[in-house]
Order: sequence, then structure tokens, then C-alpha cells
Amino acid sequence: MEENYRLMFVFRTRDISMLYCLGMDYTKGAMFCVMFYSPNDDIQLNHNTGHYPPDLIRYLSKEKNKIDTGAYDIRTWSLDLNNKDSK
Repeated sequence: MEENYRLMFVFRTRDISMLYCLGMDYTKGAMFCVMFYSPNDDIQLNHNTGHYPPDLIRYLSKEKNKIDTGAYDIRTWSLDLNNKDSK
């Protein structure tokens, strides 16, 4: 079976237990961004998701373990600027 979706990365808002999934919808030729409830890094694919395409939920269900364990997490790097005097 051909996949109609491809997850690119996720990012988490730990203070409100939400997780955003960004990916490609190959049937529409567009990117998607969907939000899920994810307490304790456990994505809840059946919590308030009735408005999402069922095929997308099935695809994300297959990827659930990878999502929960951080395989798709986008990493944020901190840039430290070193301001030295040029004396």
C-alpha cells in the first residue's frame, strides 16, 4: 500500500502537553501541520482528532512509537555570541 503522508518532524510544547506534527500530504501536494494532545510524551491520536483525515491518523498510528520516543523531534540549538573587545 502506498503511503499518502510522510512525517518530517514534530515539536513539543511541554508546558501545555501539545505536540505539532509537520509533514507532507502527497495526495494534495501540500504540507500539513496538525496538533495533538501529548501528555508525558504519549501522543493521543484519538483525543479530539475527528476532524483530521482517517488515513492520516492511521499513518501516524504506525509512527506512534517513533513519535513518542523522539525520533521525529526537531532539535533546537542555542547560539552563543562571543562579544570580545578588539583591543
